[in-house]
Amino acid sequence: MTFNLDTLPDPLVFEVCNWLDIYSLCALSEVNRALRHLSTTQPSFWIYTLSHCGIMLPLMMTSPLHAYPAVDLHLAAHRAIMIEANFGSTHPRLRSWNTITWPYEPSPGVRVEDIEWEEPIHAIYMHCLHPNGEWLLLVSTHNIVRFVHLRTGKVAAVWDKDQYVDNNDKSVMAWGLDFTDENDSIMAMNCRVDGIPAIRILEIHLDPASSLATVKSLGTHITGEVASDVTITQRYVITVIPIKGTEPNELGRIHMFNWKTHESIEMPNLYPSMSTCAAEGYMISLGLGPGNGVYAQIIGYPMDEQEESDLKHKHNSQLPVLTYQLSLVGPEWDDRTFGSSQIGHSYTGERFNFVHVWMRPKHSGSRYIFSFSFDLLELKLLHRRGYQGTPGISIVECVEESHRVLEESGLKHLVIPAASGRRFIWWRQVEELEAEEYEHSEEGESSEDGTVPTTVKAFQFLTSLMEELAPSSQVRKEVFGRRFIFQIASHYDPGSAVMKQLEASKRLEIPRELARADSPVFMFQISEWSGTILVQLESGQLFVLRYGKA
Repeated sequence: MTFNLDTLPDPLVFEVCNWLDIYSLCALSEVNRALRHLSTTQPSFWIYTLSHCGIMLPLMMTSPLHAYPAVDLHLAAHRAIMIEANFGSTHPRLRSWNTITWPYEPSPGVRVEDIEWEEPIHAIYMHCLHPNGEWLLLVSTHNIVRFVHLRTGKVAAVWDKDQYVDNNDKSVMAWGLDFTDENDSIMAMNCRVDGIPAIRILEIHLDPASSLATVKSLGTHITGEVASDVTITQRYVITVIPIKGTEPNELGRIHMFNWKTHESIEMPNLYPSMSTCAAEGYMISLGLGPGNGVYAQIIGYPMDEQEESDLKHKHNSQLPVLTYQLSLVGPEWDDRTFGSSQIGHSYTGERFNFVHVWMRPKHSGSRYIFSFSFDLLELKLLHRRGYQGTPGISIVECVEESHRVLEESGLKHLVIPAASGRRFIWWRQVEELEAEEYEHSEEGESSEDGTVPTTVKAFQFLTSLMEELAPSSQVRKEVFGRRFIFQIASHYDPGSAVMKQLEASKRLEIPRELARADSPVFMFQISEWSGTILVQLESGQLFVLRYGKA
C-alpha cells in the first residue's frame, strides 16, 4: 500500500518538512493544491526550516516566526529564494536601477535651504539602508539627518534640531534604528541638552506614496557621557560609553535604559564592548576579556517593568548572560591592535539562533569568521535563575574560527559583510573590463543584450557566501598564521583556499555609468531582505541597484 504525502496527518507532513532545505520546501509547497493549502494555513510547515536556513527573510522580524501567519511565511520564503537564486548565479542579473545626483531634490513641503551648506562628503558621512531597499537614512558630520526616498530620489524629511554647531572631538555621531514595520520606525541618536550629552528618541513614519516622512521627537534621555555606539529596540536603548585610556570608539561600557519610562537597567558584569547587536528579547556584545581574549556575550532583557525595578533594588537579581570565547589564531591578536568587528545575526525568535562574528585584524584586509548557535531556552532558564538570586551567567564555551576571507591585493574598500553575516560584497578595481559585463546605460529595466562597444577602465562588483570559502583549518595550513595577500593574476593550485575564494566570487551586473564613474566610491551597502545594493560616490551621487524585485 502506498500513501501520498498530502494524505498523511499534518504532524507527519511537518516532520518531513523539517528535513528539507528552504528550496526543497518551497518546491514542496507548490506540488498540489492540498500542500499549497497546508503551506499557506499552517506556520509549522515553515518554522523549523526558516529558522535554520540562515537566509535573511523579507519580514520585519519584530515578532518570532511562529507569530506570523503561514501565508506571510509562504510568500517570504519564495521571495527569499528568488533573491538567493539570482545572487548565487554565475553572473547575478540586475533587475532594475536608478541613480540620484547631488544635491538631492526635496519632496514638496520639505525645507532644505538651511542645510544646503553641507558638502556631500560631510552630508553622507553615515548611512542606513532600509531593509526593503526603498529608503535611505543619512547622518552628516554635523549630526543632521536626511531621509531619502530611493524610488523617486527625493529628500522626504530632515531632522536638524540636534546639529552640532562646532564639530569638535566630543561630538560623536552615533544612532540606531528599530523598524517596527515597513513604514514605521524608532530612532535613537546622540544629542546635547544644554551642552550635556543625551540620547534623542525619534518616531518616524515613511509614506512611499508621497515620498514624504514625518519625524517626531519623543523626548531625550540625559546620559552625561557621549556614546560611541547606540542601538534601539521596541523597549530599550543600548549605548556604549568609551572607556578612558583606550583608543577612540574601540572599547566601552554597556548601558541600557527603557526609552519609554527612562528607567536605567542594572547591567551584569560584562567585558568591555567592541560592537553590539540588538534583537527583540536579547542583545549580543563582542567584548575584550582577560589576556586580550575576545568574547561574544548574549544578554537577555528584563521580562517586564516589574523586573526592571527588581534589578535596580534587589542586589541578588541580574540579567542572564551566555558567554562564548572566540578562539583567535595568529600573531595579529598578540596585542590590543584589533581592527574592526561586526556581528551578523538574523532574529527568528525560535529556540536555536545563529550568530556570525566577523573580525578584521588591524592593517589587514582578511576577515576572520566565527559561527555559533545559542539556545534561547537556555537563556530563559538562566533568566529565571538570575531573577531568583542564582547567578545567571553560563559557563564559557569556546568557538573555533569557521572561515576566513583572505586579503585581496589592491582593494580600496574592504569586504563588507551583510546583516545576516553569511553574504558579503566588495568591489575590485580593474584596468580593462569586457563590454558584455555591463548593463545598458538607460535607467529602468535591465536589457539582456545591452553592451558597451569598447573596453573601459572600471571596477567589478562581487558577492559571495561564507560557506563557499575554504574552512579555516585549510587556510591555517596554507597561510601559517602570517598576513597573507593574494594577487588575482597569480597562479594558485586547484582546491587551494585562494582558488576556492576566487571560484566562489560572483560578479554582479552593474550599470555602465557606475562602472565608469569618475568619482571614487565612498560606501556601499547590501540589503539581503530586498536584494538591493546601494553605492554612494564621494560626489554624493547614489546608485540604487536592485537584484530582487524590480
